[in-house]
Amino acid sequence: MRRKISIKKISQLLDPVFNKYHVKLAYIFGSYARGNQIKESDIDIAILLDESKPESERFALRLKIAGDFSLLLKNNVDLIILNDTSSVTFKYSIIHEGKLLFQEESDKVKFEIGAMNNYFDLLPFFDLYNQNYVQANL
Repeated sequence: MRRKISIKKISQLLDPVFNKYHVKLAYIFGSYARGNQIKESDIDIAILLDESKPESERFALRLKIAGDFSLLLKNNVDLIILNDTSSVTFKYSIIHEGKLLFQEESDKVKFEIGAMNNYFDLLPFFDLYNQNYVQANL
């Protein structure tokens, strides 16, 4: 059964799961972060795991964590592993528009500075691409 739930309550419910799987950072994004969720909305969550975990292990963890989240929240959860996301703009969007659910020590600062530096380094290229795209389609 889907239900509308506050970000604070989501954070409280998921805290034991964050600790169980040694999550470094967790953000909620999408409709819940914007505050325009409806009863039928799924919950979009992005997490950062320890870099020492191999990608194959992170994939297996993603399935376990998403299952635990869905059971606790009694809702569909779309879980993103930030370690495996190469999109600079997606990471920036999560930092900029998302809400922090959980952080372990200084991991938030380290991740956000790295992601934002990458985004702003590539921003001139994104702008040039967008300008060329618009001109080509006029």
